[in-house]
Amino acid sequence: MIVRNPFHFGRMVAGSAFTDREKESKRLMSNFKNGISAILLSPRRLGKSALIFFCIMFSLTVLVASTAYPSEWNQFNAPQNIVVSGKVDNYDPSREIILAVNRIGFHQERIPVKTDSVGNFTATFESYIPDSVSKKWAQLLIENEYYSKLASYSIEHRRANNLASDNIWDVPSGFYDKFLDGLPIDSSMLVCAFALSNFIDDFNRYVRAKSREKGSIIGNSADFDSTRIYSIIEFVPDPLLLQIMLTESFNQDFRSRNIKNYERFRDVASTYIKEPFLKVSLQKKYLQTKFALESPEIYTESVLRDAANLSIIS
Repeated sequence: MIVRNPFHFGRMVAGSAFTDREKESKRLMSNFKNGISAILLSPRRLGKSALIFFCIMFSLTVLVASTAYPSEWNQFNAPQNIVVSGKVDNYDPSREIILAVNRIGFHQERIPVKTDSVGNFTATFESYIPDSVSKKWAQLLIENEYYSKLASYSIEHRRANNLASDNIWDVPSGFYDKFLDGLPIDSSMLVCAFALSNFIDDFNRYVRAKSREKGSIIGNSADFDSTRIYSIIEFVPDPLLLQIMLTESFNQDFRSRNIKNYERFRDVASTYIKEPFLKVSLQKKYLQTKFALESPEIYTESVLRDAANLSIIS
């Protein structure tokens, strides 16, 4: 029997994997509410990104709900009981039955279930979320799991079948076309930025597959950066997704202290990245990175000076 590791590494976690951060979440959301900046300090891979996204999405959802649904806002603070009933297949009285309920943000609540002798069950929990917001959020969260599994299928298949690294097996042609079902991308999907971010990351599987299927390299075949940029332009059919993926490609360079690619492809960025929230932030990040490279001591001093009065969560 294969025992799966319950811990997730290498990417931001969600659902039941995001846990034990109640104290930090309350403090960070209090900072958001009161306009207080904060610095999170911890070693890599201990959940800083997941904590930030949880708090941001919870805070944004409350803001969206109070703005878009003023008549229902009182109901948001007055919980309504939700009753779920059904029957457990292959019921085993010795096993405890638990209903997992996803909450806004990434928190998952485990609800005890009452069962009778043959497996009929009833569970009750409280809902605080306006219907239309919760439906969109739940849809995106569920789809995120599907697209993540789709992106990782090739790796999981090879691992499950113990295929050697030199084995030429691959998914059939058109397999990643299923990612097109997640289009178009629109601003309403920001209600679950975690799922949108993962979908954008996973969509690279489709781009790489289309490049291979076409049988030719886009851009300069001897230049990886050229291929990366022009493959996105060639194979991403959704305008907003194309802009986000190009922006993220340049931001990855900035995180590695690389500004040469952006300077080289500045005309490409100007031609395709039109949304102000992407264009302005990208240019700002470029200038910050350029300043840090050209004047590292002055940049470090300015960062430390700005951080001197910030609230620190460690």
